Amino acid sequence: KSNFEHPSWNALPMIMTDWITARIACNHSDEIAGGAMVSYKDANDFSAGHDWAFAKPLPVVGSHDANVRIKTSAFSGEDDTGRELHIDGNLVKFFQGHNLFGSHDIVGLVSAFMDHLCSIPQLGLCPTDLQRQSWRNGNFLLGRVDVTNMYQLRSLNDVLSWLATAEHTTTMNHRGRGQLTKGSTLYYGKHSRRWSLKFYAKGQELTAKGHQLALTLPNRDRLIEYAQPALRCELTLRSMQLKQTELQLAANWPRTAEGISQILQHYMKGLNMSDVRTLPAEALDSLPSGCRLAYQTWIEGHDLKTMLAHRTFYRYRRQLLEHGVDIATVQPRENANVVKLYRVLEAVPMAIPDWARGTPLYFDPTANKRTA
Repeated sequence: KSNFEHPSWNALPMIMTDWITARIACNHSDEIAGGAMVSYKDANDFSAGHDWAFAKPLPVVGSHDANVRIKTSAFSGEDDTGRELHIDGNLVKFFQGHNLFGSHDIVGLVSAFMDHLCSIPQLGLCPTDLQRQSWRNGNFLLGRVDVTNMYQLRSLNDVLSWLATAEHTTTMNHRGRGQLTKGSTLYYGKHSRRWSLKFYAKGQELTAKGHQLALTLPNRDRLIEYAQPALRCELTLRSMQLKQTELQLAANWPRTAEGISQILQHYMKGLNMSDVRTLPAEALDSLPSGCRLAYQTWIEGHDLKTMLAHRTFYRYRRQLLEHGVDIATVQPRENANVVKLYRVLEAVPMAIPDWARGTPLYFDPTANKRTA
C-alpha cells in the first residue's frame, strides 16, 4: 500500500495546531525581554564594546507550568506605534496543560493568547482597537506552524513496532527514507529549512524527561491511558515553506478542521509504503535478468542504493515499482514483532474524548470568545 490512499487515513482525524511562532502588532512602552545575550570583544575589558547582542525571550507561564516565550520584535524606543511582539510556543499546551488533543484554530488560539497577555499589567501592553481587530482577522505573520493528528493502534508496542518497520519500508517524496532517532521518532526531512514530517509514539513521549504530564493535571491517569496506543503524526511548516504556499499570513489558513486536514494530507500523500515481499513467477519472468538479481538481493535485506550505480538503481526501481515493489526501502529481517504497514492503514483516527469536552482539559477558542 502506498501514498496514504486508504479510506481510514483520509477520514477526518483529530487535527490540532501544536507549535506556533508569530509576530503580532501590539503597542507597548517598554521593551519586553527575558534578559540578553552579549558577545564582548574583550572579556577583560567590557568598555571595548561588543560584537553582537540580542534579547532573550521572556517565558509566560500558563496552565500547569506550560509556558510560551515572548519578546519585543520591533522596538524603536521613541513611541508606542509600530511595536510587534514575537511569540513562540505551544499555545494549546499553554491553555490546557497538555497537547494530546486541542484546537486547530490558529487565529483563535493567537487571539486568546494575546488577550491573556493584555490582562497581565506587568507587561504594559496597550493595543489599539484596530490592533485587536487585526489579531481576530488573522492579520499577522507566522514563522512556524506544527499541524498534528493521531491514529489509534492496538497498543504502545504496536506503535513502536510499526515505527521500527516503517524506518526501512517507507520513503517520502523529496525526502527519501525516514531517519529513526532516539529509538522511536521517525523523521522525514528533519533538518529541512522548509518542512518536515515525523511519526512517534505519543504514549512513550509522556515518559520522556520534559514531556511528562503535570501531577496537578486533572484526569492525568486517563490522559496517559488515552495516549498509549497513539501514533502521532506531526507536520512542521517553517517560514520559507509558509511563504511559498501563501500560508505565512494567518488569515490564509482554513478555519475548519477539514481545511487544515487537507493541508496535512497533501504532505502525507508523499509517503510511499511497501509491504510487498514476493512477486509471482510470471512477474519475475517479465523482468530483465539484472533487475531480477537486484530484486532477489533486495528481498534478502540489502540496501541496493549503496550497491548499484545511480542510473542502474533508478532504472531497476522504476521497473519494479510497476509491480508494487520499492527497492528504495530496505526490507527488515523476519521478526515476529514486525507490525505490517497495512495494520496501521486500518487504524482509527483518534478524536477528542467526550469526557474532556467542557472541561479545562480542552480549550476551545470559539467557546472562549462566546463567554468572554
